[in-house]
Amino acid sequence: MTLPKTLIAALALFLANCGRTADDGGRDWTAQIQVFDEALDPIAGADVTVGFYVTPNPGEATGVDRITGKTNEKGVFNASHRDRSFDITIAASKVGYYKSRKKHELGHPLQADQDKLHPIITLTLRTNLHPIPMYAKKIFNGPPVFNEEVGYDLVVGDWVAPHGKGK
Repeated sequence: MTLPKTLIAALALFLANCGRTADDGGRDWTAQIQVFDEALDPIAGADVTVGFYVTPNPGEATGVDRITGKTNEKGVFNASHRDRSFDITIAASKVGYYKSRKKHELGHPLQADQDKLHPIITLTLRTNLHPIPMYAKKIFNGPPVFNEEVGYDLVVGDWVAPHGKGK
């Protein structure tokens, strides 16, 4: 079965324009990010990053960019951009607090839900009172012995004695 050339051309044009707006420049979005502590007090000077997708460079599968800055005395940071992103990722951090992040769906570029395109996003940073060191190691070999207990020292990065230098 062969398709008429006009149908093939129309289908090709449709597929080439999927996800594009009329001017192909995307759409404007703005995000107000509010950063608070656990007591709902605003955190001034928190580092905020808003990540979004952009048209990739030639030869790349995806393109990403970001807007960065600090919250004001009211714990607020504003970001805006024009693109075709389906979503944005927001992260906030400050010394003495655990980092927090959140994803916000903007919706399909051909849709224009104003509530989704102009969100107020709240992030809560939890106080880091008693930090506990956390370690992760990737071990390529199995344990040195089988059928008996053996330990691994993540700080040293070796098996526990008598099988290694770990404590």
